[in-house]
Amino acid sequence: MVEPISEIKGICHMHSVYSDGDNSLRELRDFYKERGLKFAIITDHADTFDHVKTEAYIKECAELSGDDFLIIPGLEVLYEGQHVLMIGIKGFVPLIKNKDEYLRNWASNASFVVLAHPGKSKITISKALEEVLHAIEIWNLSYDSSVLPNRYSIGLLRSLRKKGRKIFAFCGLDLHRFSHFRKMFIVVRGDIEKGKADILAKISKGEYFFEFGRIRLNADGSIIGVSDLKISLLSGVLVYFVLLMRGISRVSRKLKLPIPAAIKEEIRKKI
Repeated sequence: MVEPISEIKGICHMHSVYSDGDNSLRELRDFYKERGLKFAIITDHADTFDHVKTEAYIKECAELSGDDFLIIPGLEVLYEGQHVLMIGIKGFVPLIKNKDEYLRNWASNASFVVLAHPGKSKITISKALEEVLHAIEIWNLSYDSSVLPNRYSIGLLRSLRKKGRKIFAFCGLDLHRFSHFRKMFIVVRGDIEKGKADILAKISKGEYFFEFGRIRLNADGSIIGVSDLKISLLSGVLVYFVLLMRGISRVSRKLKLPIPAAIKEEIRKKI
């Protein structure tokens, strides 16, 4: 008799107090455990880290992990103005003058490499970055809206796959505080008891998909629940409104007239 394949849900791309997030790793773990999730991929900003801090970070992730929940440590690395998620890191990589070599050093230190929110600035991918990439974040809830994935990021992914590059689609919350939480989950076919290595191995093979409401995004970039036409027509407008709201929020803070948190959250839920 063939045993059914279990599916475990996790959450991706978030920040803790180790960089610019509001919550500790323990608080993040408890919050997601309460919501029935089995693992979290943390991606704090690497520019606030050194060897000592990275060692403490990886150690705490391991200590807070158990049979019922795993914390997978990652860092968000800056490369030529682009943000790259290094997931499943083993240690710290010091900055060197050769930026391409720096990127390669980080990639060899991680299990999975994701280009984060490329639609934010409509970047082009260098040869060095293309060589180390495993995935492109086609939907970042912080920059692309909570309604639709980013049409530019999708186009970037599909163009690389047409060239024969086996690069996967990825999504993330880019969460810095619990008010940013949305029910966007990564679903991996595996067994939590086999641990972090098994989950990372399955993600590296593209054995996962993302779900957000009625929308499903597969690792190969195919999307179920919304048409390409709708994404093409509305995605750019939604991104514009997200950027506009970010700009208004920055100006209001400078003028010491902050927008009430309740109003910001209501707007955030809409776009």
